[in-house]
Order: sequence, then structure tokens, then C-alpha cells
Amino acid sequence: MLRHQGRRLTAAVVTAALLAGFGAVGMAAAAEVQPEEQEDPPTAVVEKNVHGFTVDGSFRYLYGQGHFEGESLARTAGGKYAMTPFKEMMIMQTLRTRLYANYHFDKNWKFITGVEDNRVLNDQSLTDTAHIFRFFAEGTYPHAKYRAGRFGYKVEDGNTLDTTVDGVRVGFGPEEKRASVFWGRLGSSFNRREGVIVDAYREWEKWYATASYFNFRNHAHDAGSWDKQEVFSESLNYKFTPDISTGIEFLQANGSDRNEDVGHDHGFVWALRYKNYDYHKPGTYRIQLRYYREPAAAVITHTMNAWPGYFRHMGFEGAGASFEYVLFKGGLLTVEGYDLCNYRDQQYLSDFRQKVLGATLTLGF
Repeated sequence: MLRHQGRRLTAAVVTAALLAGFGAVGMAAAAEVQPEEQEDPPTAVVEKNVHGFTVDGSFRYLYGQGHFEGESLARTAGGKYAMTPFKEMMIMQTLRTRLYANYHFDKNWKFITGVEDNRVLNDQSLTDTAHIFRFFAEGTYPHAKYRAGRFGYKVEDGNTLDTTVDGVRVGFGPEEKRASVFWGRLGSSFNRREGVIVDAYREWEKWYATASYFNFRNHAHDAGSWDKQEVFSESLNYKFTPDISTGIEFLQANGSDRNEDVGHDHGFVWALRYKNYDYHKPGTYRIQLRYYREPAAAVITHTMNAWPGYFRHMGFEGAGASFEYVLFKGGLLTVEGYDLCNYRDQQYLSDFRQKVLGATLTLGF
């Protein structure tokens, strides 16, 4: 469903944007040690140390609605060009199925495979049929943790990166003081990029801090988006109580998009968190509030269920909120909302804004 006023953004562009935003993350499991990405779905059974094959998976239904508006250069009825306002509205409904088949060699080593099918219920042309989205080995020897293949990777709160990657990651250190190094690639087709990630985590008393470095290049396709991105991220967080914490993440980034230099920019994300949920404990929940002011080059693949790429090279700022509630064992309901706008104007583009409201229901088995 689209409603147009003034100059149109094409339905395909807005639809693809919402699919990338609403459909990219959904329900995410709590981070594990080393740290682990929030990629794995909730399951109805608590994982124990096992030997042999295990099979599990999840279904996720998503409903999202996005409103987009702004001003861009357009040709008027008189043949002249002028800054013209536009408005778009899009509804997205998806059904995602994930099935995992894993083999545990022992308590230290395992092999994970996963198939995903993503159906766009209100536009079948955008459906992403069954494909392998996890295929990796993971183990510990002697004191380092190794992961190689295709796996999910979320760094810190996912404000810079939360996506599927192909490569090798090596982690060191105990839970309270750890670091990891990754080399590999992400994306597909013209947007496939290669690079490295270095991230670290440290906690002491009621404080914890993170630091990360990202450097990705698209050497194969000059026409691909973001042929260069380099990002530094540092965060400092404080736990007032076991249930309440706050933190701020500082971002510095520079890059080149389709060989257009976007220059150096900086920003931050502030977060307030209350409670946490456990997929296996009905009635548990989590509430999160965030304020974003992010440079365009700092976003590789954002964890938010909105569309940062809509703001082009202008960067974005605004608020986001989420409420996650465990309805029953293995069943998670999430409601999220975002109100974002650009914080810089670009030549022939200005006053961009998006408002997104979405809900997902995930059932693990």
C-alpha cells in the first residue's frame, strides 16, 4: 500500500528498504561469551552439553509500517527544477522460517548449519526462498575460541554491524575481559565487501566498556555501494542495579560510496536498558530506549528495524524504543518504534524523516 504526494520515491525502493530494515533482525537471542552475536533464534529447549545431532528452529511473523518524507529536486509542471516535498507509506508483512541441524563433537567443538526462508506476504516478488545462512565450525583450543564459515556477527549493540559474514573469527580471554579478531567478507553480489574487525570488551565493578575497529572495501565492483568504510567505536556503560543500565557509544567514521567521498564524521548512540528476558521464562521482559546521532559511513549493517540507508550520506538522528516480552516458553513478542531524521542536508536533498512502527512474534522449537 503506497500513498504518494509530490515527487515519488518508487515503490520498489521503499519496499526493498523496509524489507532490509524490518526483516534484517527481528528477534535476537542474548549475547553469549566471547562475545557472541545475537543471531540465534529462541528455542523451546535449553541447550545442554550434548554429543551428536540436534535439530531446532523458529518461525517469525513480522508486521511493520513505515512513513517516509522529505524534499528533493524534481521537475515541476512548468519544466523547471525545484525542491519538492514527497511522502511515502509502506506496510510490510513477512514470515521467516529457520531450521538448524547441528552436530556436537564434544563440549568444545560443534558444527552448525542453518537454512532460512523469508516470505514477504504482501509482495511475493521480494520473497527470499530457502537458502543456507549458517554453515560454520566452532571450537575452543587450547584457550582461544575459533569460528570459521558463514555465521552471524553482532558487534556491541549492533549500531555499526549486525549481519551474516563469511570468514574466520578468533576470540581470546575470559567473559569479563575478552577480545576478538575477524577477517572475511559480508554482503552479496555488487555489494560484497571484504575487511577486518577487531573488538574488545572489559568489565569492572558496575562498569563495562567496549572498543571496535572496522575496515571494509569493495574491490570487485566500482558501482557497488560503500566501496570503502572505516569505523572506530568506543562505548562506556554503567549498571545502576542488576536491572537498570545506561551507556553511550562514540562513533568516528569515514568512507566512500560509489567512489564519492563522504568525508570524516562522528556521532554517538545513547542507551537506557531496563530488565532482561529469558526465552524459557514466561513473563520476563526487556525495555530499551535509544537516541541516535550516527554518521552515514558508521553504518555497515544496523541492528535497528528501520532503514538508516534512507538518509543517504546525510547521517541520521532520533529516538528508538523497544519492548520485548516472553509470552510462553520459546515465544517472544517484540514491539519497536523509531522516529528519525537527517542531521545534515545534502545537495538537492533535505528534511528527510522516517517513522517506523513494527511488531514481531517469534516461536522457537
